[in-house]
Amino acid sequence: MKTLPWCASCGGNFAEPEPLLRQAQALIENARGENDSKLTSSLLTYAGLLATEHRYSEAIAPSARGKFLNSNPSHVPTPYMASALSVLAAVYYRAGRLDAAQSSAQKCVEMAEASLGTRHPRMVLYYTNYAAILKLAGRKNEAKVFRKKAEEIMGQNPSSGTGGYTVNVASLR
Repeated sequence: MKTLPWCASCGGNFAEPEPLLRQAQALIENARGENDSKLTSSLLTYAGLLATEHRYSEAIAPSARGKFLNSNPSHVPTPYMASALSVLAAVYYRAGRLDAAQSSAQKCVEMAEASLGTRHPRMVLYYTNYAAILKLAGRKNEAKVFRKKAEEIMGQNPSSGTGGYTVNVASLR
């Protein structure tokens, strides 16, 4: 298991939060069931931690499970489903599964546009990620369109954050 030695948000130790997240997942699943939205959040957080540690292949399973749990709209609002797809796209991207990354990123953008609107600050991250994936796939003209959309939103909301738990694929290099 590859573990990086330092993490600012977890007191300098990547190894510490991993067992805690897995314990939290077990507690949530035992108390609330395997389809609970809190489990989804925990799985996506865990996948984000694995991605931060560059353990992309290991991050696919919790990301995919989080996305699957999000597939039931009665449990999780659409913006959170889009967020799950964003995490999954980032993990697939870094694991070298470009087709799966493109599919997840496209679905993320479509869901987020429909539920949040095309000008929402969170769209900056979704558009940027999709553009990075499209560019890597050789679809440079399409990538430019989404990069421009992200830049336009940033120009209107320069101090706004992403507004959700997501992973920027470019930051994982």
